[in-house]
Amino acid sequence: MSTTGHPTREQVAAVMARMEQLEGRQINFGINNTRITVDVLTADLRENAPALSLSPRVVEAILRDGLRDGGVIEIQPGVYRSRIAETTRDIRLVRQRFFDDHTRLPQKIARSPELVEAVRTEFRPRTRPDRQQVAVAGLLDNGNAPLDADLKETLRWTIEEGLGWGGAAEFQRRAFTSIYGLSGADNAEREAIVVAGDTGSGKTEAFLFPILARIAQRKRDLERSGSHIHGGVGAVLVYPRIKLALNQLSRIAKILKLWGLYGGPRLTVGVQNALVSGTISQDYYEPLKQACATYGSRANIPPRTVRMDLMDCPFAPPDAVLTHLSRGGAVTPDSRLVFADNAEIERANTTYPRLVSADPRYWQPQDPAALTPHQVAPDDGALDQLLVTKRALERSRTTPDLIPDILIITDKSLSRYLVQPEYQHLWGLWSDGGGADIAPPRFLVLDEVHLVPPH
Repeated sequence: MSTTGHPTREQVAAVMARMEQLEGRQINFGINNTRITVDVLTADLRENAPALSLSPRVVEAILRDGLRDGGVIEIQPGVYRSRIAETTRDIRLVRQRFFDDHTRLPQKIARSPELVEAVRTEFRPRTRPDRQQVAVAGLLDNGNAPLDADLKETLRWTIEEGLGWGGAAEFQRRAFTSIYGLSGADNAEREAIVVAGDTGSGKTEAFLFPILARIAQRKRDLERSGSHIHGGVGAVLVYPRIKLALNQLSRIAKILKLWGLYGGPRLTVGVQNALVSGTISQDYYEPLKQACATYGSRANIPPRTVRMDLMDCPFAPPDAVLTHLSRGGAVTPDSRLVFADNAEIERANTTYPRLVSADPRYWQPQDPAALTPHQVAPDDGALDQLLVTKRALERSRTTPDLIPDILIITDKSLSRYLVQPEYQHLWGLWSDGGGADIAPPRFLVLDEVHLVPPH
């Protein structure tokens, strides 16, 4: 476990690798409905990865994290299946679906011939870089690109203590140096940087850490110079699909929260895609509409009731909850994010609302006595760094402090927003006429780009 009590990336990789090996044996034996329990997986890890000494509680925590990330599904309480094993099962169940007569179609499909007779699979170990190649302090050694000492320390402890990294890979160090250095020099040659690697190798962190550092440093530099320029959107992260964008939103929100707990200046994130509400209103926002129907009026809605559907809570349950779960208890943590109270629902139209877990046991305020060695503030058990409505993003045109430091957006939404007048300020194409300008984005990131090698 990391210093924060959360599983390390190495532990996650080991658990998922052993889970896939167990599923591979079942599939190749002809069992397509694979079933993995915590006890079976823990016993396998003790035999094949004894050095990790993983308890059932830690294995459970890793599988629960996989549920939120989409890599694991829970087919029934306490029984899990990896997403790739579920895909294999789906392939095996493919049946003929072409009929001249579409009457009684469900019955015809159920009796139609299967198109795949059998499936055999091989789970190959993912290529993962050596995360002990570079100390985290070395990761932040930027050569000639200045980064204030306190920002460097904040990022270091966010990575080491908050995320539990014992070190970094060489490719991450090179990415940090290149991205941070080029952005500081204004990248006069318009160079692009490609960060490539297998799933789970740490590509997101490789580009995100230097971006956070540069955004924070640029904000500080503008303040010191007395400039009338507002920093604006520091980075635009573009994704080909909504699901991918929301998966990254959860990871980035977690890192931004940790960044603040270790003394970093406030950084924010906005997200825009087809699932983002225009406004929070009874007629538009379905969870609020349901809550009003249940409780009679908005004024009667209890706190922690109206959910924010863009993402689940990015933090793991407390150890006490996981321990209870591992003993077969009935506690099932609710990982949904919800608005803290009615006032926060209203605030979502105009600013960053306060979001908390639907289940206080899942993510709760931290005991001030339980701070990690370099943590400067206790965790208040809430996120207040996400813009969750289009109305709030539009309002940032007249209130530049609302402009998110990072904007996560799909390619389709980006193509529309680039030409819509109400969003021109996000691209640095706006001035209030009194000398206050908004700077254009410093970074454009095309994430989740998958290249198929030529045959």
